[in-house]
Amino acid sequence: MAKFSPNIPLRVGGIAYVAVVLLGLMSYMFYKAMFQSMFLSGVFGVFYIVMALMLAIWSGIAYRSFNGNVISFRNAFLSIYIVFVFCALGNAFSIVLVNKLIDKDFPKKVYAIRVQRAKSEMTVMNKTEEQQKEELAKIRPEDDDPTYGQIARNLGIMLAGTAVFSLLVAVFIKRSSEDLIRMNTEKKPGS
Repeated sequence: MAKFSPNIPLRVGGIAYVAVVLLGLMSYMFYKAMFQSMFLSGVFGVFYIVMALMLAIWSGIAYRSFNGNVISFRNAFLSIYIVFVFCALGNAFSIVLVNKLIDKDFPKKVYAIRVQRAKSEMTVMNKTEEQQKEELAKIRPEDDDPTYGQIARNLGIMLAGTAVFSLLVAVFIKRSSEDLIRMNTEKKPGS
């Protein structure tokens, strides 16, 4: 088994970390537009996920290419998972940075926007005053102000989820390397 060299995954992970922190800061700068529009929130979330996936897959493929298109399952998994770890750490850091250091009132601002958006949506849906009160009671201010324990728990959940996903992607990257080797060793017709 080839020894794992973390150079490529650490470089790609560093890029991912910086990108995730910058995305967290961008979401802070444009939070009013983000939280008032479900569409913008969704687009931003999808962009974040796609970026993390692409960087992780890039790390696995780059690692395989660097090693002559040969990669073990273990090395494929590690090269992908390291990038996801950096993404998760960047996400946790950006939450702490924005909510606890830059703007301690940010959770209150987000809560106010969420309540305002819920009220306007319920008005459009013609909900009664009683139904509106019930729905608004479900929106809690503490949901927008995570504690350090909640941030750590969410980080653990992200790490566990991305570990499972890394296993799945590693299967394809490993399989692809075997296909590449087989294609390169097979004789082509007319050769």
